[in-house]
Amino acid sequence: MLQIYAPMTSTETRLMYIRKNKEESFEIKDYDVKYYEQSLAYFNIITRHQEFNELPPAIYNNIIGYDNGYESLSEYMIILEYLKLKKRSVNIENIIKTIYDINMRLIELTGKNLIMCPLVNSIKKFSKNNKCVNDKYIGQYRTLINDKYNNIVNSLKIQIECFKEGIILSESEYKNQIKMANYALQNINDIYTKCHF
Repeated sequence: MLQIYAPMTSTETRLMYIRKNKEESFEIKDYDVKYYEQSLAYFNIITRHQEFNELPPAIYNNIIGYDNGYESLSEYMIILEYLKLKKRSVNIENIIKTIYDINMRLIELTGKNLIMCPLVNSIKKFSKNNKCVNDKYIGQYRTLINDKYNNIVNSLKIQIECFKEGIILSESEYKNQIKMANYALQNINDIYTKCHF
């Protein structure tokens, strides 16, 4: 399993094997470490920054920082499973409210959010040490980060307009997100420029 919100150079995964029955024995398998590292480099540098277009528009029209990227889609899928596990109704309102509550709690605990964290950490890591990125992917990664930056700025502007007309969350929750979006818009360009990306 691939983890979400992993650092750009992470090779951490979860290895799972589910036996078909209790009598089935486990087998030892050899892995090609170089292939594993290269596969994860490609995943972290390229795949994670691509657009998947799988999220319902209501999600990113109501939750700041959500986009069609890997992290947002993965978090959405985890929330769906969580609601099923808790035997709560899996409807768009419950999904949005649960995502909002979790993200606000994470912001409160860590000071990080879905806008600044994925993009800014990637930009800073890339700009501090280009050697951490496989040379083969540097150009592609630079293009993806530039596109992601532009998409975030445009998405935040669209999200602010959606939040002004939002009906799923409370008015104060939308106002809170508008405040965060405006703050991010003011600061993201400074960070992007200072990183000399």
